[in-house]
Amino acid sequence: MGLIEMLFSANGRIGRRDYWLWSILVNLAALALQYYAFGRWTAAPAFLDALFYQSYWGPDDVTLVYFLLVGLTLWPVVCLNAKRWHDRGKPGWIASLVMALGIACYALTWVSPSYYEYDFEVMSRVLPLVYGGFLLWTFVEVGLLPGTPGSNRYGYPDSDDREEAYY
Repeated sequence: MGLIEMLFSANGRIGRRDYWLWSILVNLAALALQYYAFGRWTAAPAFLDALFYQSYWGPDDVTLVYFLLVGLTLWPVVCLNAKRWHDRGKPGWIASLVMALGIACYALTWVSPSYYEYDFEVMSRVLPLVYGGFLLWTFVEVGLLPGTPGSNRYGYPDSDDREEAYY
């Protein structure tokens, strides 16, 4: 599997070793890009700040650059996770669901609770719990458990998993 296919295609399967290796490399590249572009590391996506902040503050050049950086680094993470879900014999869209829940949790921090009161209070407590549950489930399924032995509906395991599947 080539570099472009590994990082930008959700098709196929990858084993745990390749998943962890590529995930670490993508995250290190994301941190390096953030530091190069902004002179600091940040966990808060500036483009989401621009979308959900309640005052007049529109996207500027920094926000657009950050949006591009986040897009360039989130897509490979989703693709790598989708391939691992495929290796487990499950649909890859679960990776997108987990990412969407994470963005929704972040977005809740910028929604004004005065508009929603009780509904906001419930949502701001329940959604992070659901997201945490999905993250834990993803960590166990994708990061710890071996893939299905032999071929499944998503293809054949890569060469590293063929050895791993029989032990």
